[in-house]
Amino acid sequence: RIGGEKALRALAGALEGPHAGAAMKALLAFNGQINPEVERLLAKDDAGVLVPALKLAAARRMSAAADRVFALLGSSDAEVRAAAYGALPFVAQPQHMDRLSALLDASDEAHTAAIQSALIRTSGQLPADRRYSAVAGYMKASETPARYYPVLAQSGTQEAVASLLDGFRSGNRDAAFAALLTVENPAMTDILYGIAAENPMLTDRALMRYADLASQAAVTPIRRYQLYRQALALRPSAAVQAKLLGYLSGVYALPALMLAAEYLDDAQTAAPAAAAAWAKRRPSVCCPGRQTNTHPGVTERESQQMAFTSMSLRPCTRVQSRSSSRRQSIIGHPSLSLHTMHNFAVVTLGCRFAKPACWTF
Repeated sequence: RIGGEKALRALAGALEGPHAGAAMKALLAFNGQINPEVERLLAKDDAGVLVPALKLAAARRMSAAADRVFALLGSSDAEVRAAAYGALPFVAQPQHMDRLSALLDASDEAHTAAIQSALIRTSGQLPADRRYSAVAGYMKASETPARYYPVLAQSGTQEAVASLLDGFRSGNRDAAFAALLTVENPAMTDILYGIAAENPMLTDRALMRYADLASQAAVTPIRRYQLYRQALALRPSAAVQAKLLGYLSGVYALPALMLAAEYLDDAQTAAPAAAAAWAKRRPSVCCPGRQTNTHPGVTERESQQMAFTSMSLRPCTRVQSRSSSRRQSIIGHPSLSLHTMHNFAVVTLGCRFAKPACWTF
């Protein structure tokens, strides 16, 4: 942490001794420029020095060491080779994309991921309007275009999505689907829902990603509720339902509460469904300033009753509560009194019926 040329030389020399591990940690935290010393170490043929030097080159993003890293990919020493492939994504630059493409086309399975990662990083440095065309060109010329799917997915463009969908329908289906799951594009919400609906074997994987995208979508609370509802209607596994219900807890709308209640009878989804319903009690969303833990009209007994009885709530009884000019419907349960159910709705939705502006329909 002190830095200085003398300390740098001492630490670099220690990489060749019994305290190499400690020297490595110190160099990673070194206060100063270490690139020239790392380049000197990379020029050696000693595997014991090359491995930590390659790790340092990767950690410091030493693009100047790229040529040496490329050369060490063919090292006869397995540890050096592995370290070189590990460093490749962090030192390669856009000007190295042709070399990376040639490596990817000729690579074995053990090194494919590292080369793909390097291409993803380097193509990501290109202007947005050039990323797709650059990768598409490599794909077209390759005998194994599916290897470029993960790279293509990172561009996130409409052209990339269309190309991956084409691959899903008529190419390497598994590779294309895996790449589609990584695309960051608002259109992917509808695309993944379509895949989930049409391909039962892929429903769970598609909806897991769909749930994340739906939670990030720039939509109204009602539209977000609709996205979760249509996914739940596909009857995915309990794990996927739990994830969707978990996200549903962030939707402060009456239909979301009603939807969560439908899953309270299933032992596998009762807990997340109850959490989704109970989360609606948080008042900060619609009634700023109200305490979140208690409500003036709710006793401790009622609070416990609402928390635990909600695990078995059934939308079988509709209890009507009148506000100044409108009726609101809340879920009723035989074991709860009218007074308790009123408070359940008050706490769950974070506001009293007397303040209908807090409700979302």
